[in-house]
Amino acid sequence: MNERTRRWPPTPSPPSSRRLPHALFDLADTDGDNVLSKDELIYLVKAVGASEARALQVFNRMDADGDREISRRELIRSAREFLYSPEVDSPGSVIFGAL
Repeated sequence: MNERTRRWPPTPSPPSSRRLPHALFDLADTDGDNVLSKDELIYLVKAVGASEARALQVFNRMDADGDREISRRELIRSAREFLYSPEVDSPGSVIFGAL
């Protein structure tokens, strides 16, 4: 078992951890169009202390369908991958951090 999977309990996440990605999305979606533009996501990622280059990397990794915007579904998927995937390099790890 690797370091990352050893840290996570096998129980379901509490409701607050399911709401956090939605809250982050809502905060970042400043124009209310229900998608995050590159600028909106970069602003969010930089707000948590990442560099401009890291923020651009986050955007490119999270944009799974290549439409140059981040849907709510893409952000939620990334959060779930961060919480539940044993892969250290999952797209969710890019925005939510490495353990």
